Amino acid sequence: MAGAMVSCSTEDIAPSTQNDKVAVQFTGGISVNTRAAGLAWADGDMIGIFMTGRQTLSADVIKEGVDNVCYQSNGSIAFSPVSGGKTVFFPIDGDVDFYSYYPQTTVNDYKVALDVTDQTKQEAIDFMYAKTEGCNKATPQVFLKFLP
Repeated sequence: MAGAMVSCSTEDIAPSTQNDKVAVQFTGGISVNTRAAGLAWADGDMIGIFMTGRQTLSADVIKEGVDNVCYQSNGSIAFSPVSGGKTVFFPIDGDVDFYSYYPQTTVNDYKVALDVTDQTKQEAIDFMYAKTEGCNKATPQVFLKFLP
C-alpha cells in the first residue's frame, strides 16, 4: 500500500487508558478533489487501520493486533471504533506508524481489490489511503491525511 508522510497532531485532549496503554485518537482529513462522492466524511464512512513498528506494512511488523481494524466517522473528522469493534491502543514503549485506507473492506496480503466496472456508486470506488509515521502514546492524537 502506498503512503504519504504526515505528522501526529498535538491537541490537548485527555486520552483514554487501559492497563497503562493509551488509546489512539484518530482524525482524518481529505485532500482537495480526492473524493468522487462528496468533499467531506459522511456519517458511517469506514476506514481500515494497520499499526506497524516503523516498518513497511506486512504481517511480520503488525503491532498489538491492529491489522485492518475498522473505525468509522460520525460525519466529522473524528473516527472511532465501529460498534463492538476493537479500540486501538499504543504499545507501552516505542514509536509506530499507521497505515489506513478508505473504504474499509477485506484485504488479501495487504492489498485491496477494487472493481471499477460499475461506476454508478462512486463511494464504493472512492479509494484513498494515508500513512502517518512516528507516533507514540505521548501524543495520542493521530491525524490521517487521505490521498487518492
